[in-house]
Amino acid sequence: MSTPSVSVRKHIRWIPDPPSEPTSTLVLTSSTSNFIDIRIRTSTDQHGAPKELANNDGPTSCLEWAFAGLSTSTRPSDPNISTHTVWVHWIDSESSNPAVDEGDMYPQPNGDVLEKGTMVNPATGRLLEYEELWSDLDIRTIGVEGKRVCVVLKAEPENKANKGMVIRIGGWCQGILQSGEDITVERWQWVNQTQSGANSGSTTHAYQEDTSAKEEKEGDWERVMKLGNHFLPCGITFQPDLIRDNAKVVFGNLEWKVVENYRW
Repeated sequence: MSTPSVSVRKHIRWIPDPPSEPTSTLVLTSSTSNFIDIRIRTSTDQHGAPKELANNDGPTSCLEWAFAGLSTSTRPSDPNISTHTVWVHWIDSESSNPAVDEGDMYPQPNGDVLEKGTMVNPATGRLLEYEELWSDLDIRTIGVEGKRVCVVLKAEPENKANKGMVIRIGGWCQGILQSGEDITVERWQWVNQTQSGANSGSTTHAYQEDTSAKEEKEGDWERVMKLGNHFLPCGITFQPDLIRDNAKVVFGNLEWKVVENYRW
């Protein structure tokens, strides 16, 4: 079991092109290595300021890529590489038969991690070498919870027609549901009183943090992004006192099971 993480991507580079960041990309990884990786195309207004992410059942055309599943990591012999990680895509918005997704992690002096590997470029469909620069966000206790929270819900009916995952870690929550060929994704953030009303859905504000604090008692959950029109039970994770190991929650005709319920 590892410490849960919330990682924001700073840039991607498809070799040999220069680095850029055309998306708002956030990855939640649980203590048992369940993960949800959601990448939303971003845009700016006429003044160059970032627009808010699509919300309120926004068009899935704003979605560059979203996938969820289980990751595994090993430690290579190269001392410059902290881990070699493989991400198995259980859900993938771009493919029913995803290519291998793996990379080597190179720690940077400032605490960031440079990931290098091979991955399908969603813009071209080609398998290419890439580099991604990642930064881990601080995970805090929020409200009156007392401890940091990691909750994972999973829906996997026998007919496989619908399947989904929701992960909440600290003050972040993401969900993904595949229903036939339809994909629905959501992202939620705990917004403290100083952030409230300050355009929390923008791509820049969404990752700004007061790192001097280790807890945020006053605030509320806000949905900062939703694409697609299906329901995701993200809200149940905001009530961890009601969550029990292996508990099942039914929403409509889909049953979600608590597969992880961790505090630290």
